[in-house]
Amino acid sequence: MLTRETVMEAVMSVLDKTFPVIHVLRGGFPLCGFSLALPEKWPPGHKWVPFQDPEARRKTSCPDCKAELEGDN
Repeated sequence: MLTRETVMEAVMSVLDKTFPVIHVLRGGFPLCGFSLALPEKWPPGHKWVPFQDPEARRKTSCPDCKAELEGDN
């Protein structure tokens, strides 16, 4: 039986492979706090850009990282 959770897991699995989620890394961790693991241990589809590079930060696609960046201004 399909549940909302199983459907969302399937959708996220496809999206992770299709559209990378680009996080902003500061101090070794993503601003959004989605993981405490090193980036090489992140799920497929999750990428990062350094906080110190303003040009690269514009590439972030993670809504929570974007919100954190807006809070830093």
